[in-house]
Amino acid sequence: MKKISVVLLTIVLCLLMSFSASAVSYTYDSEGKAVASPDAYVVEKEISGKDLGVGALSELYDIKISEDGKVAISDTVNSRVIITDLTFTNATILHEFDHNGNVDTLKSPMGLCFDINDHLYVCDKDNGRIIEFDAQLKYVRSVENPEKQLLPEG
Repeated sequence: MKKISVVLLTIVLCLLMSFSASAVSYTYDSEGKAVASPDAYVVEKEISGKDLGVGALSELYDIKISEDGKVAISDTVNSRVIITDLTFTNATILHEFDHNGNVDTLKSPMGLCFDINDHLYVCDKDNGRIIEFDAQLKYVRSVENPEKQLLPEG
């Protein structure tokens, strides 16, 4: 699972860059001088929003992978979460949802988390809440304006 996370993080980083670059990897020796080191990773594939069939992506903030292989990507500026699989096919957009009989929307989703039951938790920043969705992406509940010392203001 850790290897998959590293590969997906690499893909997200590539999505954030609008160009391909080749960089020399380095580390520091005991005297603080930069010295060459093996590449930390090698890009295998780049994936865009167009490849996923969801249009342009903007300011990807987080990516999480569930135990059963669902991939969730927070597309913050577009106020949506993209859900796909490890082959990056069958993408679903989570933007609007039924909230107790009313249509509700995400606004600047940021942090994501899957639990052991495959429920997705979304930090809906500009709405000031954390929302829980079940494995079928149906609204379960939300925590409005959570007040914890570890959370920044707003």
